[in-house]
Amino acid sequence: MKSLARREGQKGMALIIALLVLFLLSALAASLIFTTQTETWKSANYRWLVQSRYAAEAGEQRAANYLTNNLPAPSNPALFDLTKSPVQYNGSPVVLSAVDGVSSNYPDASALQGFVAALHNQSVSGMGVNATYSAYATLTRLRPITVYGTGVTTYLPTWQITSQANLNTGLHSERVQLVETIEQNAVPVYQAAALTTAPQCSSVNFEDDKDTDSYDSSQGDYSGSNSDNHGNVVSNGNVNFQGSNNNINGAIITAFPNANGSCSNGSQSAGVSGQEHDSDGEHETDDHDFDDDGSHHDNAPEAEDDIDQDCSSHTGCSRQGHSEHYDLQPGTYGNLTCSGNCEIHLHAGTYSVNSLYFDNNNIYVDDGPVRINIAGQGTLTNNEACHIGSNAALINSTNVPSNLQIVYSGTGRIRDDGDSDEHMTVYAPNADMERGCTHDLYGAIVAHTLDDKAPTSYHYDKSLANANTTNLVPDRFRVVSFSWSRF
Repeated sequence: MKSLARREGQKGMALIIALLVLFLLSALAASLIFTTQTETWKSANYRWLVQSRYAAEAGEQRAANYLTNNLPAPSNPALFDLTKSPVQYNGSPVVLSAVDGVSSNYPDASALQGFVAALHNQSVSGMGVNATYSAYATLTRLRPITVYGTGVTTYLPTWQITSQANLNTGLHSERVQLVETIEQNAVPVYQAAALTTAPQCSSVNFEDDKDTDSYDSSQGDYSGSNSDNHGNVVSNGNVNFQGSNNNINGAIITAFPNANGSCSNGSQSAGVSGQEHDSDGEHETDDHDFDDDGSHHDNAPEAEDDIDQDCSSHTGCSRQGHSEHYDLQPGTYGNLTCSGNCEIHLHAGTYSVNSLYFDNNNIYVDDGPVRINIAGQGTLTNNEACHIGSNAALINSTNVPSNLQIVYSGTGRIRDDGDSDEHMTVYAPNADMERGCTHDLYGAIVAHTLDDKAPTSYHYDKSLANANTTNLVPDRFRVVSFSWSRF
């Protein structure tokens, strides 16, 4: 009877336990549903945040593209106060703004209108949600440089771009701000032993064995500072080696393997040893704004200036005794030549000439730097603007390449068959250059194309790459800082 009584007292426990289990299962299910919903929302929020950032990056990229490719250079930089950062105009920072609530301050109304049209409340397609961006840019720096080979002063800007993106899904909104600084620097124009700008096959053509290396003239002569590196050969097209025993102690850099015809892998054909070969993309120096109008040298007369015959007609020319030794002072000359066996001495300064033609003469640089600007109007036979014959020589007595600079912006040919080692730089980015000289070059060459037909060596002077030199040209824009945040 007692056992029966105990069993009667336990009636209903199964129901209670069942209810407790059901409650626990319901709580667990609710928790699972809540967790799932939370993860779904977290995933959606992350996706919307990423989409917002992508939209802000789209605004930054478009702003950078406008500033680097479409914004005209300031017509009157004197309007800007370059001593302050940000740069100021009328006492306030220089700003191009396409963002509502951020005021613009820029002197060129048409440039401002173009910026606003490109950057104000622009939609981003392909996201499946409503995403827009707007941007403004603040000019933080404007650096003046004199572009090598032109004599023209240009201004290199630094811009801080702020891009704001808005995303609205109907259920959620997201705002992201991206701040990026882009900067244009100047770089030395001579960064390789030989550099050509022509985008074509055999832009550099070496018909016989070639050696390249480097040294530093600021540390002394070649024998005391030479090294088996940095003898770079760079082409905006293709480099063709025909010799069987080439030793390139540096990089062989080509822009692309095929241009205007069939190229063999973008560079060498045989017998090249060196430290690096790269045909994957453009070399950094390929984007420089090479001058091609020649206007800064057009003042040179086209009449012939035969030093042997006309020295007395020039105040800058003097004959030493009864010999054919001439001292020529910096100045403006026409088609400079010498019909006799002249020995011409040049001195530090700038010589503006229409053309050079020396076939049986020696030209000496006694001190420097000597810069020869060639105008090339009404060029010589075979469309040559400069001709150094096989019985002539360019002798730089200082042995410092930067002390003899030949600068030519025209498209006439340059022929160099000189009968001595040459310590010089040649900057002729639009001219085809041909060398038949069997002697070595110390310095650097920039030409449209380079055709070297003789066995010789190129010794690149690393001091030419010093950023503190005057051999500067504008470089491409680069990103120097980047940050983003919600706002």
